[in-house]
Amino acid sequence: MNKHENKKYCSSDEIWCTQRKELIKSVLETKKASDLEKQSTDIAQQYLSETIQFSIDDFIKNIKRKVKSRGSRPPAKRKNTHKGT
Repeated sequence: MNKHENKKYCSSDEIWCTQRKELIKSVLETKKASDLEKQSTDIAQQYLSETIQFSIDDFIKNIKRKVKSRGSRPPAKRKNTHKGT
């Protein structure tokens, strides 16, 4: 803003004008910090979501692999080691 534009928003009291500018600056900085915090939270949630999904997919894949390997071979026959008298 140039000096002419400042006159529209500022009263004749320069202290009030300065305080108003500082307040606006503070609000904008707080909003920016809040936006950054939200953005970092969103990134962390996305990372956790992907990690959990990968773990679940990996777990399911392992279960399927175990079930498939068990189903492809016949069950082992036990020898009768206990002989009756």
